[in-house]
Amino acid sequence: MPSFKLYTGNRLELLLDALAHTVKEPHKNPLAPEIIVTRNKGMQRWISMQLAKKLGVWADCSFFFPDVFVENIFSKAIDLSDESPLEPETMTWKIMELLPGLIDNNEFASIRSYLNGAKQLKLYQLASQIADTFDQYTLYRPDMVLEWEHGADDCWQAVLWRTLTAQKPTHRAGNKKKLVSQIVNKTYIPPFLSNRISIFGISFLPPFHVEIIQALSSVVDIHLFILNPCAEYWDDVLSEREIGRITKKKGKRIIPAADLHWESGNVLLSSFGGYGRDFLARLHNLEGEEFQLTDPPCAQNLLTYIQSDILHLQQRGENGDTPVIEISPLDDSIQIHSCHGPLREIEILYDNLLRRFDLKKDLLPSDIIVMTPDIEAYSPFINAVFGSAENKRMRIPYTIADRGIRAESPVINAFLSLMSIVQGRCTASEIMSLLETRQIREAFNINESDISRIRIMITETRVRWGLDEKSQASLDIPAFPENTWEAGLESMLLGYAMTGNNTPFMGIIPCESVEGNTELLSNFLDFIHSISDLRSAIAQPHTLSQWNVVLLDCISHFLAAEEYIAAELEILRKAFNDLAMGSDYFKDAVSVEVILARLGSTLKSSISSSGFLSGVVTFCEMLPMRSIPFRIICIIGMNDGVFPRMSHHAAWNLIAAFPKNGDRALEKEDRYIFLEAILSAREMLYISYSGRNAGNDSVCRPSTIVSELCDYIDSGFKVSGDEKIVGDINADYSNTAMRASEHITFHHRLQAFNPSYFIPGNRLFSYSMENF
Repeated sequence: MPSFKLYTGNRLELLLDALAHTVKEPHKNPLAPEIIVTRNKGMQRWISMQLAKKLGVWADCSFFFPDVFVENIFSKAIDLSDESPLEPETMTWKIMELLPGLIDNNEFASIRSYLNGAKQLKLYQLASQIADTFDQYTLYRPDMVLEWEHGADDCWQAVLWRTLTAQKPTHRAGNKKKLVSQIVNKTYIPPFLSNRISIFGISFLPPFHVEIIQALSSVVDIHLFILNPCAEYWDDVLSEREIGRITKKKGKRIIPAADLHWESGNVLLSSFGGYGRDFLARLHNLEGEEFQLTDPPCAQNLLTYIQSDILHLQQRGENGDTPVIEISPLDDSIQIHSCHGPLREIEILYDNLLRRFDLKKDLLPSDIIVMTPDIEAYSPFINAVFGSAENKRMRIPYTIADRGIRAESPVINAFLSLMSIVQGRCTASEIMSLLETRQIREAFNINESDISRIRIMITETRVRWGLDEKSQASLDIPAFPENTWEAGLESMLLGYAMTGNNTPFMGIIPCESVEGNTELLSNFLDFIHSISDLRSAIAQPHTLSQWNVVLLDCISHFLAAEEYIAAELEILRKAFNDLAMGSDYFKDAVSVEVILARLGSTLKSSISSSGFLSGVVTFCEMLPMRSIPFRIICIIGMNDGVFPRMSHHAAWNLIAAFPKNGDRALEKEDRYIFLEAILSAREMLYISYSGRNAGNDSVCRPSTIVSELCDYIDSGFKVSGDEKIVGDINADYSNTAMRASEHITFHHRLQAFNPSYFIPGNRLFSYSMENF
C-alpha cells in the first residue's frame, strides 16, 4: 500500500543512514532507477558519495531538482504541447508582442504612463519582469490565475493574463490541478515512476509541491528526509519580532504577549528557524508516518552548547530555563573576525586554516567548506591568496564552486565583452583586451608574442578610440579623424608601403615599427576590419531568428573552434537558439541592446556545477540546503546589508502585496541557511566580515544575524579566567568581566605586515615570512 513517510533528524548523517536503509530494499522492478529529489548539485554529489561508502556500490539513480521533477511528471502524465507561450523562456516575448496593443485600455493607464516614449529596451525589461512575476503566480498563487482565466478581476494583470491564455496554453497551475484531480479520482497511475520516491535534505518547498507530493503518496511510496534543528515540538514557536507584529494587529487594544501564551523557546531557533518551522508545520499536516531521529551533540564547547540548546528548545541565560555556563578561554569552536575589506578577510582565513592544519594533524582539506553571500566578489581575492602560496608546505588546495558561467568560461566572457566593446567607443585598451583572449587571438593567427609588437604600433600611431569618424558620430560625439583606428591603420599601411622612409605622405606619417611585421599587420588588419563589420551588422535591428544567424556568424569568425572549448561554444549556440524560438511569439525587429540584455540574463543564470566536494577546500555560495556536515565551516563576507538579503518587489506584485504562509522570503531563507550552518559545523564555526573601512578606518557593522548570535552568546555564556592562556592562541586574559562575544571576536589590522601578527603570545598571528 503506497504511503507517505517523514523522517526528521538534527544531523544529516542520521537522515543519510535512513535513506541508505530505504534504498537498500530492492525495487519490484529491478530495472527501475532510484528517484531522489534534492536541491542542488552539491547535495547530489554528497548523497552519491555517502551511499557508495555505506552500500559498497551506488548506481542507476535519477536525481531531480524539485521543479524539474514536477515538470517531468507533467510532461508524462498530461498531454502537453512541445512549446507553450507561458514557459518562462518565451513568455517575455509574448508579453512584448501583446502590451503595445493593450496599453490604450483604461486598465493599463499606469503601464501606458511608464512606457510613454520609452525605447524598446525598456519595454523588454518591463515584459521580462511581468513574465517572471506571472511565473511566480503559477507557483505561489495557482488558484488566483485560474480564477483570472474565468473572468475574475479586471486589473491590468488579470486582463493581460486572459489575453495570454486566450488559446488555452498549458501552464503549471493548470497542470497541477489536472494531475491532482487524476490521481485523486484514480483515473491516472504514474507508470513511469518507480515504487518509491525519496526527497532528501530540502529545507523548503512551496505549497504547490507539497500538494503534488501529497497526491503522489496515494499511488507511490514517498520518503521525505528533512533536517529538523529541534527535537521538541516547535511548530508554534515565534520570534520576538513575529510576536510583536501579531500583537500590533490586535488593533488599539493592547494585549500583553505573555497573556496570549505564545512561546519563543530558544531565541536563535525562533529568530533563524522560521522558514523551516513553517515548512515542517505543513508537512506535519499530511497523513503518514513520522520518524524522528536524534543524536544530541556532546556539549563540551561553545559551538556544541549552542547546538544542544537549539535541539532541546532551551534558552540559556539569567532569564532562560538553563543557567549561564562558563567556557574555557581556549575555546575556539566559534570565531568572529573583523577585517579591513575582502582581501584581508581571505588573507586572515588563509592563516587560520594553516593554523588548524598545524593543530589537527588528521584534518583534511575536504573537511573544510567556506561559504559567502557573494562568491563572484570574493573569487579574485581567493585566487590571489590561496593561489600564491609562499612555499609548497603552505599550499592549501582549493576549488571555487557556484560561479556564474561567465566567470568560469573565458570564451563566453570574451564573447560578451566583444559585443559590449564593439557597440561602444572601441578604445585601444579595450581592443587589446580582446586580443589577450587566446581563442580570439588564435582565430586571427595572432600569437601571444605578437601582442607586444602590436602595442608598439598602436603607441606609435597614437590610436585612442573610435573605429572612424562615422562610429564617433553614432555615439553623439563630435567626430574627428585623428587618433581613430582608421587613421592608425592608414599609418601602419603607409609604413609598410614606404619602408625606411618616415616622410609624411598626404598628411599621414608612416609607422616605422611595421617593418618586418608584414604578416602580423595583415592579421591585425583582418581583426580590426572584422570588428568594424560586426559593428555594422549589430547596429541594425533584426528579428530574433535573424539575430541567431548574426550571432552564430560572430562566434564562428571570432572564436577559434578548438575541441577544448566545444562545450562552451555549445552553451552559446543554445542561448542563440532560444532566441530564435522566441520569433514564434515576437515578430518585430529587436535592437542589440535587447539581445544583450537577454543573453546576459540567460548566461548569468547558467551556473557552473563543478568544484563542489572535490577533495579540497571548497569555496561556494551560501545557498539553501548547504547543510552538508563539515568539520570546519567558514562563512566570510557577513556584512551588514549584504546578508540576509532583502526581497525587492514591484509595487504591483500581488504576492508581496498580499503575502501568505508558504511564500518565498529571501530574508527568512537566509536566516535558515545560517542556522543550518551552525548545526552542520562539527568542530568549528568561523565567521568574518569587513568590520572597518580600508580607506578611513571607520567602523562597519556586521550582519544582523551575526549580532544576534553574539547577543545570545553574551546572555548565556561567560569566559572562565582560571585557566592559563597559551602563547599565540589567546592574549593575556585578566579582565574577567569581558563579554564572551568580545573574547571570540578578533579585530585585525589594516596591513598583513603589521608587527602585531609577529609578537609571541598575541592573539593575532601570521605564517607569512614575506610579511615578517
